[in-house]
Amino acid sequence: MCPAGNAYGYEENSMTEVAFLTQSAQSLDITQGHFMTVFNVILLIYGAYSVYAANKMQKTGEPMQWLLSNEELLRARKPNAFCNYMSPKTRIFGILCILYGFFGIITDFWLHLGKLEMIVLAAFVIAIVWFFITLKKAKKKYV
Repeated sequence: MCPAGNAYGYEENSMTEVAFLTQSAQSLDITQGHFMTVFNVILLIYGAYSVYAANKMQKTGEPMQWLLSNEELLRARKPNAFCNYMSPKTRIFGILCILYGFFGIITDFWLHLGKLEMIVLAAFVIAIVWFFITLKKAKKKYV
């Protein structure tokens, strides 16, 4: 008598486990792809809102709340100067977010560019760091 109880049971259970693990791995890949697509869509929306916020700040001279906390908004010494300084930079960052979001969606579904994807990701991370350093300097100078 074999360990599984019959000659076919042991092999059948092993094949079922392998099929289950393979299916689980494939569904994990699909989930990962969907996560990145959702992330890219959120990035597109964030970029569009950044461009909108930059235009509004430039027009009104009032900082947007997502750039400054409520406390910072209340104690801003030079809100108009802050807006003049941050509007173009926020617009550039928003456009970069939109471009990277589109790039991510394209590479998720149609093109797989390997090393170029990593280079573009590194450039986008540098853009994020640049924007937040710029925002921190603006807060220090105008708030």
